[in-house]
Amino acid sequence: MRSQLTFFARRALYIFMLLAMSVFTSAAEWQQQVVPMVGVINYMREACIKFTAGDTVQYRFESAHEVNFDIHYHPDSGTQFKERKDAVMQVAGEFNSEKTQPYCFTWKNKHELDKEWNITLQYVVVPK
Repeated sequence: MRSQLTFFARRALYIFMLLAMSVFTSAAEWQQQVVPMVGVINYMREACIKFTAGDTVQYRFESAHEVNFDIHYHPDSGTQFKERKDAVMQVAGEFNSEKTQPYCFTWKNKHELDKEWNITLQYVVVPK
């Protein structure tokens, strides 16, 4: 009888650990988008992603060249900015999504360059 109890206890612990790991993995899974940039002054690219109200969004990016960067959204009228940075090559931060809506990560090239490059955006959503 004791060996059966030990077997079921071990099996239950194993299943619990698998469930806990799957919840943790999905909650902290980083997403990635590659954003192509062109070396033309004022060339702009944006990646708009819909987030749910109450979510915390952690993000980071790296660029081979300086860009102006912002995160914004469009409420009923106008544009609201979550963050704005000029002449940066990397940024990391987080914000809270007030409403379920798209938030746009935007990069603008401020230099005439004779090359193209990619910016890699990474983000993770921490649910409420």
